[in-house]
Order: sequence, then structure tokens, then C-alpha cells
Amino acid sequence: MKSAVDKQATPLRSKRILLGQFWKHAAGSRHLLLLIISAMLADGLMQAGVVNYLKILIDRLMADPSAFVRQTLPPMAVTGLVAGLLFFPVAYVGHLAFSVLGSRLATTFRMALYRHLQCLSVGFFNRKQSGEIASRLTQDVDNGVQIMVGFITGAAWATGVLLTALVSMIALSWKLTLIFIGLNVVYFTIWNRFRHRIGKTAREVRDQAGEVTACATEDIAAVMVMKTFAREDRFYNRFGTAQDRLYKAQVQAARITHVFGDVLQVIGKFIAPVIILGTGALLVDRDGLSIGSLVAFWSYWGLVQGPLGTLYGAAPGLASCMASMNRITDFFEEMPRPADAPGAIRFHPSEGKLNFQEVEFTYPGDNNRPIFNNLTFEVPARSSLGVVGPSGAGKSTLVQLVLRFYDPQKGCIRMDGMDLREMTQESLRKATGVVLQESLMLSGTLRDNLLLGDERATDAQLWTALEQAGAYDFVRATPEGLDTRVGERGVTLSGGQRQRLCIARVFVKNPPIVIFDEATSALDGTTEALIQDSMQRLLKGRTSMIIAHRLSTIIDCDNILMLKDGKVLGLAPHASLMKTCPEYAELVSKQHLHRAEE
Repeated sequence: MKSAVDKQATPLRSKRILLGQFWKHAAGSRHLLLLIISAMLADGLMQAGVVNYLKILIDRLMADPSAFVRQTLPPMAVTGLVAGLLFFPVAYVGHLAFSVLGSRLATTFRMALYRHLQCLSVGFFNRKQSGEIASRLTQDVDNGVQIMVGFITGAAWATGVLLTALVSMIALSWKLTLIFIGLNVVYFTIWNRFRHRIGKTAREVRDQAGEVTACATEDIAAVMVMKTFAREDRFYNRFGTAQDRLYKAQVQAARITHVFGDVLQVIGKFIAPVIILGTGALLVDRDGLSIGSLVAFWSYWGLVQGPLGTLYGAAPGLASCMASMNRITDFFEEMPRPADAPGAIRFHPSEGKLNFQEVEFTYPGDNNRPIFNNLTFEVPARSSLGVVGPSGAGKSTLVQLVLRFYDPQKGCIRMDGMDLREMTQESLRKATGVVLQESLMLSGTLRDNLLLGDERATDAQLWTALEQAGAYDFVRATPEGLDTRVGERGVTLSGGQRQRLCIARVFVKNPPIVIFDEATSALDGTTEALIQDSMQRLLKGRTSMIIAHRLSTIIDCDNILMLKDGKVLGLAPHASLMKTCPEYAELVSKQHLHRAEE
């Protein structure tokens, strides 16, 4: 299997990335790109024309200084002034359009990547560090797009200068032009030898920069763990190790880049002038080349150093761009799994009945550890099912399958008789409300978080939901009410408050099916009692699945499913299960003993 660096070095892949992805997302801005190219081309042509203007001045001045001052200088001065006035709007439009295009394309790329990320599986986000994803979404998009736009527009400017200069240089002296071409063959050979090494080091720099961002993001998120365990030094050293790897990658990239650049500098500033001026002097002496022509040719040589520097010197920038584009494309190439089937229909629940039929499931990449094998059970409409079992039994996996974060390898899951794979994921998830063990809150206001349930909900409906969830009093007691800011991940609220707000959010959504996944396991007894009251109000008249570690939360469910090693050991109401399932009876006994000890 090829590494990321190997993939980056594949020419066909690189070409596909640069042309395919770039042009795909630049489609809406092509008119702006054409405007920039036209402006830069005109800019280049005008700059090259100045040199020919200089040749005429020198030749006429040397031929007859007096006539030059009287007859030639005034009109040429006016011509130069007019050209300068014309140059300003051309340059301004080109540079402004360049800035606008860079920002627009970065926005287009970033939004397209963000939308694609939203479609990827939960497994993708479990595999990737959040900081790494953020790095590609921000730094790599900016780096890749800005360099690509800069190269395209710079190439347009360079093309205008080089074409005009080359035609003029041939007209001035084809012999000197052959020397010019020979020097560029040397340039190209050097560039070709260095470009792969530059690309490899650029990819390493981008990868290590992503690691630094990922490390910083993770450490900041874990600041409470760091402080409570007094592990500041360990976190500091871990970040320092990532930063050191980035530093070494940057130094290695700088070494190769500067060797390449400095070799070109030696040729351009020391070797080429000796060759061109020496040959030019011989041509002036023996072939009748005019001084003005030699000066013009030398001026063209100086003028084309900028465009040549843009093209040959673009190797490090393009390598960095390619590295960023590959990192972005790696994400674009991740296929949404599971994806909506062709012709998937919008699901409109009628009752909320759930059926698991001979389900076999193994997490992708974990072929040696099947979670479920021939799992079959039913949750009747508007009934409650408690799910219990030891850690690793597959309880939370049930939630991920019902929400279709994953598809089973065999068997099927039906809701109101319809296979989940036949309906759109959006309609399935709109029919389902979930309260997780970790109370997920977004930074913003209480209103922002509650409206995740239904953006159309009125304030009156939000207050009703808060009352049903037992959160009315503490929200009403805040000075800002619904406009109270909750901080990142809801840090300004207690665990019980966050959980009640999550329940209120489901009340706002008003789905026919509700799932609680260990929703009270991290709460104290008093808070758990409050949450249970809210849960009972929410579950009334709905199909529900309650995954629990504490049996007190599920003991009154219509049925209880006892799982172990992905298999059903029992399915019945509490009283019946106590008689028919020894494992369940033992679990109840252990929890009662634990309470007695407390």
C-alpha cells in the first residue's frame, strides 16, 4: 500500500488533483480567473514593450543627440506617460481580482470540504484527530488555493513577458537568443532534478504541521485532565516533540529549497551575465550589433528573470500546494458510508415499531471481533425497551445501527416495516431523538442549542419543552433566560443541567422514537431522580430504547433486553426476566449489594 508521500509523488495523481479538484471548485469563478489572466498577460506585454522603447531611445540618442532632444524626446515622453497611466488600471484590476479570487476559491473549497465531511461516517471521525481535520479544513485549504491561484496568474504574467521578450530577442540577435535558450535548458534540468525532493519535503512539512495542530487541539480539550493530574510537563513535552518534528521537517525542506534556489541564483547573476555580455561585445565588434540592441537584449535578460523566477522558483510553492491539495483530496476521496441508496425515500413514521432481524455486524477494520451474530428482537410501537449487559456487550452499538451510522453486514433493521437502508438517512434521524451519556452542547446560547431540535420552534414552545424536561426553573432564574450563553461544550452548566437541556432539545424535536444511551450513568442519585422524571414524561406515547448501566432507569420498561457478547440472553419484563435469565438476576443482585454498601 502506498504511503501519503508516495501518492503525492505520482504524476497522474498530482495532475488529477491540480486540474480536477481545482477546476471543479473554481467553476463558479472562471470568469474572474480569465479576467486576472487577461490583466496579467497585458501587464507582461506592457513591461516587455518598455525594453523595446528603451532600445529606440538609446539608438536615436547615440545617432544624433541634438535631434533626439528636439524631435524624439517630447513625443516619447508623452507616450511613456500615457503607457504608465494605462498600466495602473490594468495592474490594479489584476491584483484586486487576484485577492478576491483567492478568498472566494478558499471559501468554495472549504465549504465543499465541510459539506463532504458532514456526509462521512462516524467511523471516519473516530479514526481521525479533530485537530488534523481542522488543519486540513483551514491551513491546507488556504495554502493550496492561494498558491495555485498565484501560480496560474503568475504564469499568465510570465507568459506575456516571455513571449514578447523572446520575439524581440530573436529580432535583436538570434545568436544571443540561442545562448538564452541554452541557459534555460540548464535551468530546466536543475529544476527537474530537484522538484521531486522538494515535493517530498513539502508533504512532510504539511503533515507535521497538521500533527502540531492536532496535538494542540487535543491538549486544550483535555486541559482539565492535565491540571487535575498535574501533568503539565508531560503535555508540554508531547507538544514539544510534535513541534520538534515540524522544525526538523522545515529545516530539511529549507535546505533543499535553498540549494535549488541558490544554484539558479549563481547561474542567473554570475555565469549568465559573463556569457551574454561577453558574446554581445564580440557581436558588437564583429557583426555590427548596435549598442542599443545589446543594451535592449541585456534589459530583456534582466526583465525575464522575474518571470523565470516565477516559473522555476514556483517549485517549492507548488510542492507545498500539491501537498496541501493531496491532504484535502484524501478527505474528498473518502466515500460517505453508509450512503443513501439510489431511490431512497423520505421516511414518515406511523407507529415507531423497531425490528432487528438476524443482524450480523462487525466494525469496519475489526474483522476478528464480531459484535452481533444473528441478533433478532423487536420493540413494539409506543413501548419501552431497556437494554442492559456488561461492558462490550454491544449496547451502544445498537444506537449506532438504529441511527444508521453503520450498516449491518447481514440481516436488516426495520422501522415500521421498512428497511433502514431504503429510507434517506436525514428522514430516519429526524424521526429519532437521542440523549447521550455525554451531554453535547454547542457554544452559544440556550436558545441556539434548543433550536437544534426544531429551527421553527417558537420561544413559547421552547419554554414548554424546558418545563417538560424539568429545566424551566433554573433557566428562568438566569438574567438572560434563553439568551444565556453556555460556553464551549456547556462548561457554564452542571452535568444535570446539561442533561435536562438535552432532554428538552428532544422535546422540541418531538420524534416518535427516543433513545437514551447511558444518559444518567455519570450523575448522582438526586440528579438522576430529576432526570428520570423528565425521561418518563418524554417517553410517554413514544417508542423508546434505554441503554443503561444503572438498572433503576430501566426496571419499569415494558421489556428488558439482556445482552452479553452480542447475543440475546433474555427479553422480557423485569419480573419475568428475574426468573428466566440468571445473568440478569445476578446483575440486579450486584447492584442491590452495591447500594447496600453505600
